[in-house]
Amino acid sequence: MAAAAATTRKVGLVSRGRLFGAFAGLLVLTALVWCTVLLYWQVNDIRPGARDIALYLGVLPVGMFAVAVLLRRGLRSAADKAKASDTVEGDDTTTPEAAAAAAEPVDVAVLAIRAGALRLPAGGNASDVEQAARESRQAGLHGKLKDASGFPVFAAWVEDADAEAGRDWWAGLAGEPPALDDEQWRALSLLQPVARELLERVAADGLLDAPEPPSLQRRREPLPAPSLQVRLQLPADWNVAVREGTRALLQAEASACGLPSERVAFDVQAYRSPTEAWQWLQALQRTMPDIAAPPTHYLWLGCDSQLGERSVQRLQSAGRLMDAATPEGQVPGEGAAGLLLTVADRQAQGQPLAQACGLVDIDQGVSWRERTAQQQVAQMLAQVFARAGAPDKEVVAVVSDADHRKSRRQISAAVASGLDAVDPEEGQTDFGMACGSLGAAAAPALLALAAARAEREQAPVLALGLCAESERIAALLLPPHAAEDEPDAPAGHGAA
Repeated sequence: MAAAAATTRKVGLVSRGRLFGAFAGLLVLTALVWCTVLLYWQVNDIRPGARDIALYLGVLPVGMFAVAVLLRRGLRSAADKAKASDTVEGDDTTTPEAAAAAAEPVDVAVLAIRAGALRLPAGGNASDVEQAARESRQAGLHGKLKDASGFPVFAAWVEDADAEAGRDWWAGLAGEPPALDDEQWRALSLLQPVARELLERVAADGLLDAPEPPSLQRRREPLPAPSLQVRLQLPADWNVAVREGTRALLQAEASACGLPSERVAFDVQAYRSPTEAWQWLQALQRTMPDIAAPPTHYLWLGCDSQLGERSVQRLQSAGRLMDAATPEGQVPGEGAAGLLLTVADRQAQGQPLAQACGLVDIDQGVSWRERTAQQQVAQMLAQVFARAGAPDKEVVAVVSDADHRKSRRQISAAVASGLDAVDPEEGQTDFGMACGSLGAAAAPALLALAAARAEREQAPVLALGLCAESERIAALLLPPHAAEDEPDAPAGHGAA
């Protein structure tokens, strides 16, 4: 009753306020019309009759006011229609509960994350990046990069990224380096230590070692051996020759780490949008691993650098470069990231590994208007938790690539505040503020940071990808199982 009375009073106040505003507008318009008409009559020495007075001092201001009211209503109606078309279908009526009910069945598999590696402007490991996010570290003005007007550009860069190091890597493993921009060489210089670290991890853990047959079983032919599939994301504007050359670099790097070439396959992809990468991960999750078959491991790599005139000009010409006139523009960044993954049966109890599950992507109808965006994200998260088969009340942290853009930070903050177990001060990590736009490295970096946080907290962590223009990504990272609770578990499997 009290709430209804308060609502009634509020509606009454709003109605009286609108009536007063309309009356004041009519008075102001009438005064302007009278002053104009009277001044015109006086200057031109016109003696108006009763009809002129009634027409110009009475009908004219009222008619102009009516036209203004109708025009305002028309513009408001057009704006409402545009806003409605900006939302996804059913956005006004679909609740998070309905979205969860309509979500796809729980994934049959999870992605067990064995290791991650990073080289980002905020640091070379998860702890450094989280510290930069806690300190609200931001990108700064670059000393050399200028926009079309000659003003310095805000950018985020890796201090030890070196174009010459990229050329030396190429020359040492693949011969004469091609003619590339410095930003491309910087990206390759960041990729090299990430790829080397994870390939060495594959060798150190013996993931590609041929299995030994049981002592009581005699086999004439050797048992099938595990394999490794390396997927590298490079910017789409890198030509085919460069992508093939980078493939040769990784092949040489794998051989240098002692990995058998016949068990390692390489796939170099042109990165165009986050959705393509996440759809690949979703396809892996929908594949039930064959326990009897040798495991297939996946090395997912991405590198990018926008620290060059070419990228700055491209962003500015598209109206997507952050400056005084475009506060929602992007800040050029650079980095490399990688994940070592194994597809695991979610029902099996396995080796202690962090797991990614409940991957969801939205690639159509995305709005960044605060209210609509929050409705869309609520529906997306309902699907994430439904597919992951995990309750949202257990999530202790939110890791996102939200950057300086208000539209992104609002969503990240709203999600974090809506999860009961997330600490308001320590539970939210928005690394995009310090790293800028990471391009092809953004998705693996996001999962690597969230997996590290889940392992440290021993609790579920929500990962949010918000950096793209028309896509949003969410995934739930579950913590590893305790090894002592599963002494007889087969290696390479994780449970959700």
